[in-house]
Amino acid sequence: EFVDLEEEHKEAFLKLLDVLDDVEDVQSVYHNINL
Repeated sequence: EFVDLEEEHKEAFLKLLDVLDDVEDVQSVYHNINL
C-alpha cells in the first residue's frame, strides 16, 4: 500500500532522499511513498 503525501511533505521527503543518496554508507533506500 502506497502513502500519498501533501506537497510540502513530498518536497521534504525528496530532500531526504537526496541527502541519503549522498551518504556513502547508504546502499539502498526503500519506501512506500507514492511519488
